[in-house]
Amino acid sequence: MSVVRANRTAAIAAGVAVAFAITFLRLRGLPILIGAGAVYLGTLAMLWPQRKPDKIVLPKGIRKRDFERVDNALMNSADLLRGHARLGTIREAHLFSEAADLVMRIRSHLRANPTHLRVIERFTKHALARLIQMVTDYADLKKRALPEHRERLKSVLETMEQILPALRRIDRACIENDLVELEVSVEIMAEQSGRARF
Repeated sequence: MSVVRANRTAAIAAGVAVAFAITFLRLRGLPILIGAGAVYLGTLAMLWPQRKPDKIVLPKGIRKRDFERVDNALMNSADLLRGHARLGTIREAHLFSEAADLVMRIRSHLRANPTHLRVIERFTKHALARLIQMVTDYADLKKRALPEHRERLKSVLETMEQILPALRRIDRACIENDLVELEVSVEIMAEQSGRARF
């Protein structure tokens, strides 16, 4: 049932309740208003459309527990990146927001293509985990940094920005549904993030 139909049905139920209360119970004033409101809200609560959770059919050989672990890792990483984006400078916000959007798009790809779980699992365990660690360390360093640490912070930010093209490449491989390119891109990002030091 749609939202409009739920509202209409709740309003009709409240109207019928008011007519019944006036005709048979002889109610007037505030009690009838309270009763009509209660009937309206109760009917609306019963009929309000419920959003059905996405049903993902996992192919044979893909365990639900493994899929959910990777799916949650992607969602939690995107949430963390968005949180840092809200607290950062314009440059940081741009970096972390784009990274969060790309991670969520990779998650959408996984949900549409569960057979790619193993590749995306490698991405979450290595490349993405390293990026999230860098972002977390950067945020911690920024809180404690003195003026003389400004250059070091700038260097860390530049290192994270250099990883962004690899993340874009993974996203593009997902869009094109190119498993070979996806595997290569994941390895490149894992290697690149593994070499990053600060």
